[in-house]
Amino acid sequence: MATKLTWDDLLIQNISESDARTWLGYWAGMVGGRVAPVFMSKFGDWFLRRPDGGTDELSVIEGTYSRVASTPEEFASLVNTQDWQEKHLLSFQVAQLHERGTIPGPGQCYAFAPHPAFSGRIDIERVMLMDIGVWQHICAQVFASTGSEGKTSHEHDRMNTGEHPLREWLKFKTSIDDAEAAMRAEVEKFSVQMSPTWLSRWESFRAQLQPSDELWYYEHFPRPLSGGAGYCIIRQGVIIASITTRRA
Repeated sequence: MATKLTWDDLLIQNISESDARTWLGYWAGMVGGRVAPVFMSKFGDWFLRRPDGGTDELSVIEGTYSRVASTPEEFASLVNTQDWQEKHLLSFQVAQLHERGTIPGPGQCYAFAPHPAFSGRIDIERVMLMDIGVWQHICAQVFASTGSEGKTSHEHDRMNTGEHPLREWLKFKTSIDDAEAAMRAEVEKFSVQMSPTWLSRWESFRAQLQPSDELWYYEHFPRPLSGGAGYCIIRQGVIIASITTRRA
């Protein structure tokens, strides 16, 4: 039976002012101005409210800082969707960890050893429980040492906002059969499952393909934990649809 998660399973809430000041202080090179924590993911990613009502995400896993919603209402709407939870809260991985009995206690979060910046991917086999403040400090040091702290990723934003890939990211022309065979191989290799939400998006994408269209595989990983890969439909030389199948 699938694990049913609650908000307490997915979020770190009610962060004290003193903890927020200390932990965000580690990210001073990336987070500037007035912010108020809305919550953290169980992996330590921050969601911060700005005075203008917008919400920003500080990802301690990817080392990126970007706006995710312009108003509190838009943010609340996004948070309540399964797709957003899978992308930003790693809800699928949280469910897997709960099934294994790996559940953070008070003051704890999920952490990785080594950090995904070094391993190059999210791997629950590398997950451990850690004090939240310690994990924040480690992540900030990781990106300070790699020179990534303080950078925002246009490629990361592009993957999350639904923009089509750039033409220079296109690698080769393929077919639906070959694309689905490649995805099945990845599922078997990494022992993961495709969510019903994603499968529905794939079917919608697939339905747009016409006989005269071309299906292309694209890939763009400019640095560790940035970018992604997937497929796009080209019609009369124009990209008219795209879908991301893999993120850094």
